Amino acid sequence: MEPIQVVVMDTVFHKPVRKHLGDQFYGFLMTTPGILLVVFFTVFPFILNIYVSFTGYTLMNQNLSPVGLANYRQVIGDGILWNTTLRTLIWTVGSFVPIFLLGVLCSLVMNSHIRGISILRALILLPWIMPEVVTGYNFQWMFSGDYGIVWTYLVKWGIISKDFTFFTNPAGALFAVILANVWRGFPFVAVMSYAKLKTIPAEQIEAAIIEGTNPFQRFVYITIPWLFPILKRCAFLVFVWNFNSFSIIYTMTKGGPGATTETFPVMIQRIAFRMLDFKQATTLGTFSALIVVAMLVVVYIVSMIVRKGRVRHT
Repeated sequence: MEPIQVVVMDTVFHKPVRKHLGDQFYGFLMTTPGILLVVFFTVFPFILNIYVSFTGYTLMNQNLSPVGLANYRQVIGDGILWNTTLRTLIWTVGSFVPIFLLGVLCSLVMNSHIRGISILRALILLPWIMPEVVTGYNFQWMFSGDYGIVWTYLVKWGIISKDFTFFTNPAGALFAVILANVWRGFPFVAVMSYAKLKTIPAEQIEAAIIEGTNPFQRFVYITIPWLFPILKRCAFLVFVWNFNSFSIIYTMTKGGPGATTETFPVMIQRIAFRMLDFKQATTLGTFSALIVVAMLVVVYIVSMIVRKGRVRHT
């Protein structure tokens, strides 16, 4: 009876209102609450961030009078922008590549008929659904000196010395945070790729086998082209998520040692909420947004070139 009641309510109330207002205005009216929420929580803060970056606003000097491009010249002249950009790109690309390689490999394994593979399918999303803070604390414990399980076995096997600690060594700290991020991120790519693999027509695989192709050829000429559309969308999402990632780095290293793991989000948090210099923080935030947009444009152009090359090849 409940579906019938919904139909009756729609007939009695919605149709007269829709007829009176018109379909287009009625649709706009129904989406207005969602649009207002997006404007209030996304668009307005973004515009305010840009405006504050052109002022001299700090906690001690709450003055929103414009100062022109002074903040941008300071950030560029101090070298903060270029160093932070380099660290952020190393973090982003260093996480992006393993996430995709492991994700695609794991999807191929899940699509196989190995005995017990259903257990992997059931548990694959566990790292993804776990909060980033929990992931950060777990990896911080595993890589900690003196009692971390990873540190203990690496010392036991003679790979590192007892004097070595990951979180006081720049390369070690960067390796630890990237590994934690890869562990959390690759299940998303794996599940998305696995879902796409299940839609490959069996006729294509059978025809390729009859033609005498080997597994590598089927992977290159059937699997990869079939996965390309979903991998392109995953690339956009994973890149933005990695670039804007904050919790894992802040939980494990807080940007240290020194500033070797301090990416844009971590630096902006430090400048805004420790140094209370909102003008510089918003300036870096604006630069960060511009870099994300520029990189997404590059990824889109590359994907279009690859797509056109595939079309010409076929």
